Amino acid sequence: MGRQLSIVAGRSSQQRLQQPRRQPEDRLHARHRSALRADAAQIFRNRWSRRRRRRRARRALRHPAQRSQQRHERAAGYVGELDGLVKHVESSVYANYFDTTLTTVTNTINANNVATRTVTANSHVIGPLVVGGRVLGAIPWSGGFGEAKTTFGADTFREERPGSWSFSQTVNRNGTTGAVTSITNAPLAKSGPDTTQTNAGAFVLHEWTPVQPLTLSAGGRFDWFNTTTDLSPIAPAVLPAFIGKNDVDRTAPTGSVGAVYRILPTLDLLGSVATSFRQPTNSEMFSSSTTSIPNPNLVPETGLTFEGGFRVHVADATLKVTAFNSRYENFLQTVAVTFPGCSPCTQSQNIGKAEVNGIELEERWQVTPTVNLFGNATYLHGTNTTTGRPLPFLAPFRGRVGVQYASLDASYSILAVVDWATSKNRIDTTAEFQTSGYAIPKLYATLQLGQLVDRRLGDTKLILGVENIFDTAYRDAATFVNRSNVNYRESLTNPLVEVGRNFTAKLQHTF
Repeated sequence: MGRQLSIVAGRSSQQRLQQPRRQPEDRLHARHRSALRADAAQIFRNRWSRRRRRRRARRALRHPAQRSQQRHERAAGYVGELDGLVKHVESSVYANYFDTTLTTVTNTINANNVATRTVTANSHVIGPLVVGGRVLGAIPWSGGFGEAKTTFGADTFREERPGSWSFSQTVNRNGTTGAVTSITNAPLAKSGPDTTQTNAGAFVLHEWTPVQPLTLSAGGRFDWFNTTTDLSPIAPAVLPAFIGKNDVDRTAPTGSVGAVYRILPTLDLLGSVATSFRQPTNSEMFSSSTTSIPNPNLVPETGLTFEGGFRVHVADATLKVTAFNSRYENFLQTVAVTFPGCSPCTQSQNIGKAEVNGIELEERWQVTPTVNLFGNATYLHGTNTTTGRPLPFLAPFRGRVGVQYASLDASYSILAVVDWATSKNRIDTTAEFQTSGYAIPKLYATLQLGQLVDRRLGDTKLILGVENIFDTAYRDAATFVNRSNVNYRESLTNPLVEVGRNFTAKLQHTF
């Protein structure tokens, strides 16, 4: 049983206009899939993405901002071995809470390089509060038809996201002298309704090894989703679209079949076919901002994925290469739209059919007992098969390489990585820009304070890091761009670059 409290602090050395990074736990813009796989460790989780490196970034466009975020996590788990029919059981519960204050400054600059208008907006994003849990059991089988194992269980989560509160100040200035001509303050007000999303799912996976070189698997899952919103505060112009759709239930079955064939002691062939289901998040359906509008008419995205590859494994190294083809119906994508009072802005929409092909490579080599090398690379090629245009905001070829040194007594470790990507030239010209390649080095050190300082500190870690070491200005191909909005699209004063050199410190204690 464990609990974890993390404290994160960072500082950027540059005051660039940039896209704030989405927090991985921000369910508002991530992709939630209940895709079944042959790997039991992945198959049973309500995952926010099919794989982290394949996810499409859907970042809301922002001006330079200062963010203060508090994050609280609590988790507890149990693992046990039994003597009955069910030999292995696991259970876990968790609760995550976030509280964010965001200050955004928007300047309108004229030809004389005078800021004629400055809008300072302050937003208090309360939550989300996410609670959930999982239980599973495993039954091993053996007999005249080989070895088998059946894993079954259920999981659930509930996300509660209260509406944000915000206030702003608008300062107007003389276009020649820069003198202040007026100041207008908008009082604190609730800017959106309270929303929730609840999920419950049950799953089963059966793995069968009829002969030693071959393992077959088949799995199934059934999910129920409930997504709700209050009807206030909602702008009168969009309120009719919410009525009758403010409490939505969805159910979805998904499944998979897979096989692993060990043709050599060090070489496995892999193959699987799986269906997927993505329920739109409560924010995609019901939340709005000054640059985005909700879409209560969204329907779930469904998919079918074929995957095959091989895995090479020796005592100190592994290499895995897989290729996949994913085909989607009612594909969910952020698009630029025009709407009264928000013109133009963005909205999540079902754009029709889409297809994504790709290749993934993963490798790790334990060079010595203290040094290991690792890396991964992903190639993606996505097409909107309804229009024939490329899927926007997909990085075509990117990856990570790194080296880690860990002391023999595990008291400290040093990690150096380089995140890289090639240029992107195949684009949807109505939605995105070409981007150049980059290679961004990062360095981290983990110190076990219970060993280095005082044993009474127990399992306490201090994790220090410096990212974007050379302060490189670069743009991620997955960065969302609203080309149709002259106020928020890429420009000289809004280049949409990523975070410059920044320093992080994280204190983590598990007990």
